[in-house]
Amino acid sequence: MSTQEKSDAGIGSFDVVSVTEKFATENPDLLRTFLQVTEEANLAWKGKTLQIKKVAADAGMDYETTKNQMAGFVFPTIAQQQSDYFGPNGIAAAAAESLGLVFKKPGAWNVDEKIAKVITGEYLE
Repeated sequence: MSTQEKSDAGIGSFDVVSVTEKFATENPDLLRTFLQVTEEANLAWKGKTLQIKKVAADAGMDYETTKNQMAGFVFPTIAQQQSDYFGPNGIAAAAAESLGLVFKKPGAWNVDEKIAKVITGEYLE
C-alpha cells in the first residue's frame, strides 16, 4: 500500500521522541534543542542518493532496500506535528488508543484517560 492508501485506511506508523515526565521537566531546553535539530534534519531530507546511502550504512542495510523502505516516509514539520499528530484528537492519540485496546483488560486502568494525559507536543514550541 502507498502512504496515502495507508493513511486513507486509518493505518499509521510514525516515530516519536519519548521521555519521562521527570526528564522533560528537568531538561526542557535540552529537549527543545533536540527537537529543533531533528526538525532541521527532517527539513533537509530530500531522499537523495547520498542521504539514502548514509541511512543504509548506519542501519546496516543495502541501498536498494533502504531506498524502497523509505520511499513512503514523510517528515512532518513541527507545525504539522502540533496540528495533526499531538493533542487530544491527534493521530498519535488515536493510534495509542487503538494499540491500548489490544492490551485493555476488564477492570484495568482506563486507557483512554491515561493516553490523553501523556501525549503532548508542548516541547515542539
